[in-house]
Amino acid sequence: MSKDLVLYHVYGHLENETLQRENISRDEIPDIIRAYIAKEGVTYHMILGINGDGVICSPIKDWTPEYPDAFSSLEVVPWKIIKKYRKILLKKD
Repeated sequence: MSKDLVLYHVYGHLENETLQRENISRDEIPDIIRAYIAKEGVTYHMILGINGDGVICSPIKDWTPEYPDAFSSLEVVPWKIIKKYRKILLKKD
């Protein structure tokens, strides 16, 4: 993870613009990430937020900023993948 990680403020201007641009609602993100986890076999315990690159998740259970390697452990699920799994979920409905 880059040292220059940006996390948009929840309900903030940049978050809202990004969600609109990507045509994703904030409420859809947990289900999309769960579908991604189930299919790809990755482990994420926490969704920290979003930025222009995608959804920022932590593979560390009970993540806190004080945890050693807290920020270097974070992973970004790109918007391309988020959109792919959103389409899969919409087809199931």
